[in-house]
Amino acid sequence: QAAINVPPLIGYKVQRYWPGEGEWCEGIVTDYRERDGLYCITYNLGKKDESMEYFDIARAEAIGDAQRSYYQQTPDKIDLRRYTSTRAYQNSVVLNPNKSRRKSLEPKSGSKRAMSLS
Repeated sequence: QAAINVPPLIGYKVQRYWPGEGEWCEGIVTDYRERDGLYCITYNLGKKDESMEYFDIARAEAIGDAQRSYYQQTPDKIDLRRYTSTRAYQNSVVLNPNKSRRKSLEPKSGSKRAMSLS
């Protein structure tokens, strides 16, 4: 079996600030979409209310200020192989390169978890 080329941010815990909610939310980077360079951040991994958003981490890191970019990476990384039954793992093209992504599970533009940097 060929080795999977996993982007280095996959599995890291991150913090995202939601201005409308006035709070920071913890998520985990679970996928990378090569066509537009966006990473999938999954919230509440493995729980009933698991949700995902695609986010431009490279742009946020270029801003360099968590308060302005609404993003910060933590030093904590998890082993996503422990979460193979989750929707995020099953839909990850990075973790399952032979599976095609089901578009119906991608967050729609404008949804709470599909917010992008302005």
